[in-house]
Amino acid sequence: MNLDSLNKWLALAANIGVIAGIFFLALEFQQYQEEMSSQSRFNYFSTRVEMQKTLSIDPIITPIIFKSRVGETLTPLESFRLFQLVRTILIAWEYEFGEYAEGRIELIELDVAGKRGLYRNPTLPFGEVYSGIKDQFEPESNFVSFMETYIVSQ
Repeated sequence: MNLDSLNKWLALAANIGVIAGIFFLALEFQQYQEEMSSQSRFNYFSTRVEMQKTLSIDPIITPIIFKSRVGETLTPLESFRLFQLVRTILIAWEYEFGEYAEGRIELIELDVAGKRGLYRNPTLPFGEVYSGIKDQFEPESNFVSFMETYIVSQ
């Protein structure tokens, strides 16, 4: 075997090594993407659970929601807190929509029907708050379009 033949075999082995390296790198990248997607879904559902806990056991917010639900007049401070709660929920919805738009959560996970029901809940001033802040959402995110199409007008 001469030196030229040896060089050809070494080049072939190196090329096979590069191809194998690219394959393993692609495999690792796919696993990383799956892990990040899973982490994103976990964070999304953890946020939803925390929001539900806040709405049901928070010593400040829960009595305000209950007072609103039974039709009692809210103080200006209570109205402000309720406004801020709804604003926070809408900001969370914008984030969730962004996760959906980026493909990190599925449409079913976005829970459009649940959002629509919450939006229509007379206990919470979603319509008033949304109308007041909708121009503050990022226009390129299409969140306002999503809200108008699937939540507000349905």
